[in-house]
Amino acid sequence: MEHNLEQRHQYDEPFKQAAAHFFHYSGRSLEEVSAELGLSPADLRTWKRKYPPAPPQPITLAQSIPLPQPAALAQEAARPSDHVSQLRAENQALRDEILHLKVQWDVLKTTLGILSAGPGPKQTST
Repeated sequence: MEHNLEQRHQYDEPFKQAAAHFFHYSGRSLEEVSAELGLSPADLRTWKRKYPPAPPQPITLAQSIPLPQPAALAQEAARPSDHVSQLRAENQALRDEILHLKVQWDVLKTTLGILSAGPGPKQTST
């Protein structure tokens, strides 16, 4: 007798968090993201509620970029303020992209771990 039962997946908490964050920052629909990750939309919907988007974290001194030389500071002071706001917007976009890539990396690592585990033992019918 053969049973065609849908296999239920057990996902660990880091994978759930990574999937929820990927959804939050992808800007795509729940159905698109769940299809891309191979998840049920109901699971992703539950996880997105459980793990809301994290507020942006401030950059610490350890993460900061080396300070420019005095000549570069003088040039920066001479630039109009709209250029500074454009640079700030670009900086924020780059931070968002880094966060998005980190989330994708976490999802990829977890998915690879699930796939490398392989299928369970086959059951034979007698």
